[in-house]
Amino acid sequence: MLIYLAKLNAIWSRGGASVLIGVIVNRARRATVFFTAAAVAAALGLVATPAVADPPDTVAVAQAAATSTSMIPVLVSGGTTIVAGSQLYRSVDGGPLTSFATSDPGWASSGTKLYSVDGATNQLTRLDPLTGAKTSELLRDGALDFVSDDGYLLGQYDSVQDVLYSEYVQSGVVYRHDRATDTSPCALDATAIIFCQDKTLADGSRTLTITSVPPKGGAATVLGTVPMVGSRPHINVTPSSVVLLAWDYATTATVYRFSRSGGALSKVTVPTPDYPVWAANDTATLVNSPLPHLITGNTVSSVPVPSGVALGYIAAGPSGFKVWGSGVGVSGLYAVSTTGAVGPRVASPAVSVGPTFLHLNAGRLWGADQRQDAVRLGAAPETVWSRALTSPVGSESVFPAKAAFWYGFDFATAGRTYLETGLGSPAPDAYDVTFFDGQTKTYMAHGSGIIAASGPYVGLLNYGAGPSAYTIRRADGALLATLPDGSSSVALFGSRLLYSYSGKLYIRDLSAATSATNPKSLGMWSDTAGAVSMWGDRLAYFDGASAIKVRDARTGTVTGSLTAQPDTLKVDDGIVVFNEGSTLKAWNGVSGSAPVVITTDSDPFAWDVEGAKVAWVGNSDQQARVGSLPATLNAGKSKPRLLGLMGLPSVFAPNVSGQSTTWSPQIDLTKNLSSWSLVIKNSAGTAVRTLTGGTTTNASIRSAIWDGKSGAGVLQPNGSYTWTLTGVASDGSGSPVGIDGTSVIAGSLRMATQAPSAAMTNAALASSVSATTTAPVTWKAVSPAPGTTTSFEVQARVVTVSSTGTRTYGAWTAFSSGTAASKPYVATASSVRQFRVRAKDNFGRIGSWSAVSSMLWPTDDRSLTKSGAWADVTSSSSWAGTVRRSATSGAALSSSAVWTSGISVIGMKAANSGRLKVYVDGSLKATVDLYSASTVYRQTLWSAPVTYGKHTVKVVLSPVSTARAYAYVDAIGFSR
Repeated sequence: MLIYLAKLNAIWSRGGASVLIGVIVNRARRATVFFTAAAVAAALGLVATPAVADPPDTVAVAQAAATSTSMIPVLVSGGTTIVAGSQLYRSVDGGPLTSFATSDPGWASSGTKLYSVDGATNQLTRLDPLTGAKTSELLRDGALDFVSDDGYLLGQYDSVQDVLYSEYVQSGVVYRHDRATDTSPCALDATAIIFCQDKTLADGSRTLTITSVPPKGGAATVLGTVPMVGSRPHINVTPSSVVLLAWDYATTATVYRFSRSGGALSKVTVPTPDYPVWAANDTATLVNSPLPHLITGNTVSSVPVPSGVALGYIAAGPSGFKVWGSGVGVSGLYAVSTTGAVGPRVASPAVSVGPTFLHLNAGRLWGADQRQDAVRLGAAPETVWSRALTSPVGSESVFPAKAAFWYGFDFATAGRTYLETGLGSPAPDAYDVTFFDGQTKTYMAHGSGIIAASGPYVGLLNYGAGPSAYTIRRADGALLATLPDGSSSVALFGSRLLYSYSGKLYIRDLSAATSATNPKSLGMWSDTAGAVSMWGDRLAYFDGASAIKVRDARTGTVTGSLTAQPDTLKVDDGIVVFNEGSTLKAWNGVSGSAPVVITTDSDPFAWDVEGAKVAWVGNSDQQARVGSLPATLNAGKSKPRLLGLMGLPSVFAPNVSGQSTTWSPQIDLTKNLSSWSLVIKNSAGTAVRTLTGGTTTNASIRSAIWDGKSGAGVLQPNGSYTWTLTGVASDGSGSPVGIDGTSVIAGSLRMATQAPSAAMTNAALASSVSATTTAPVTWKAVSPAPGTTTSFEVQARVVTVSSTGTRTYGAWTAFSSGTAASKPYVATASSVRQFRVRAKDNFGRIGSWSAVSSMLWPTDDRSLTKSGAWADVTSSSSWAGTVRRSATSGAALSSSAVWTSGISVIGMKAANSGRLKVYVDGSLKATVDLYSASTVYRQTLWSAPVTYGKHTVKVVLSPVSTARAYAYVDAIGFSR
């Protein structure tokens, strides 16, 4: 969608009255905007092209009526006040504001008269505010600086003398005024031209010298010199004085008043935390920023503002001021006397309000208009609405959110609206971007402007953050991309991001991770990719010189070229629409094909196109209209394409209290569907649920909701699932497809319906995993739900045995908590510990305690009784640091009687090892071969359960040969 609006840039003096000078500011969804002189002239109301035949089915959209809009007092002459709003209004002797003379509001004050300039014909027209009589004259060539009641001032350039000079023209007679160095005109009335000379002194400071010169020539009078702070001060000329206001662009304004015969009369400072609006007459100066202050001589006093009123723009008359005030039920024209008294209100007239910008989205028209009271200097909050194309005023959906204070705009796409406001904090140069989903307005970014939006994606330009600080966010606020400094020409089509950088154009898939091919370069372009717009696999742009180019967004290949000078352009489904001035045209994007004129009366920046429909705001009447593109263009024939998906958690738990109990994807498309079906299948490919819906609105699906159950109401188990979307386009173009125009719209999801379980995985013998009594204890999750994260709670207890064999189990104590799956445990030899674990997932569900697992810390070899020759050998790899070694046949080690339910013999195996006989309670239980080609430590040589009771263990060496004569015994473990 395309937008136009005017941003207040400066308030200058022209012939003693304040005149609003505007700068056009543009933004575009999926398009970047260009400016031409013709477009700016049209936007400023300097050109009014009569409408020609619009498309046959064109429908005029009903306009809202506003009874309290913001207006600007333009001229005060005697008892007559002229106010500019959507047209000119006049109040005589405090009477009501009524329509006056012309529907064109583009008039300024030249003193006691109004004037306007037709940029197309170069005609200067003056309007008498009392009688409505008009006079016109052809302007002399030159740069028009100022207009007075009976003359005008031009800027000229003498190429021979290489100097600038001014020409005052009255009744066709030209009077030349040569300019001194660094001098330019800064005001004009019937008796004087005011020149300002900006000098830089030796110490680097600057001064501004004010000089008055008779328009038809004569001696110059130096009025005074003031210090320069920031840009040049604004000037008002009154019958006997010249008044300057210099603002420091922070907190303070200084107001100087000079006599027209020369010499300073006063110098006063006033608090101005915001951009000052002001006017002066011979007696006083009224400054509003945003609270009004009155300056009389060297005295500053506050003006008592009526309750609920915010005073705005000001015009000065001989005996006082006229100020526009805004507020709920109190908007209108207020008189402020030179003593600061505020007079009664002249109520705001009821006016029709035209949209400030338009969007077409999924068969609905979106826009905004200033139908409510202003809240600060001439600012009206813009009411954002959407409506069916033919619905009357009152039936539209009005959002409970305002687009802007002062100025701003929105971007509507797939049921989402991104709002940009011109005033944030700090004012006035801050910008706030918020997201509105039809119910909730959510802050998104500060200090940013919207440059593009499509589906759930929005492109932002972060003002002041760098030479090209572009970021791409999702509607939930997630930051998806930050483009490199120096990037430009940004466009979005769903998850496809297009931008230029360092002479190359790049395309990136925002739904995929960055890689060597994402973003992908489309190569170097020899022409300028200025205004870029993208739809599907097609992009269009103005080359900055003479042509609109169309390229394949996948390869960069030029597929069409058209000689044109567009102000704005947009590529849509099968069509390129652009405007040249107020003429709106459509082109099929194929070289050799001629564009079709849609209308010759379009606002250059307030129009949009979608499929086969086009909408625009009339340049001459500010009336919004919607019509169809010619059938020969074959526009809007593609199948509905996917723009984006949101609301897809990595895993969801439908049966967890306090969690999201449903899976509800937010699906954004390019077109509406008359019906749709979403099939969910399990990992085996079996369909477990089918969700269906009827006609969509805003080309979006928000009612596909799965509770994790089958159609029969049975909760499905943990696992991975897939889904596929099919449907029928409302316009009959087919089933929805992926963003590439061919693929099926499908995806996957993970569901967790069961609490996690866990198991201990610790070794039965501490000696199996450690050579010391500090041994690692381990555990794990058992078949966790896909996509969940697991934490653990582990407890430990001590098992002891009395001298009579009674086993005692100590209390469970906390051993470990968190996501770790192991932790060292410190115990003493000849002891037993037991452990249990349970798991908790990220949804807060806690599983049951696992089976109890025991871990035995064995009895060291040094605690055993020796028989025969045994050597105690120090070995850091052996349990408790020692091992007993023997090569004597029949050498034995034995334990005392121990209460136990299981016995384990631990030792080394080596290439020189023989056999070991194991006796329990004197009975031979096993003969163990100790051979190993390589030496291994802390091996369980033999282990067996026994009936719980007191038992003795004895191990006896049985050599195999001279080469295999050794036995190495490390420990014996007794289970409890």
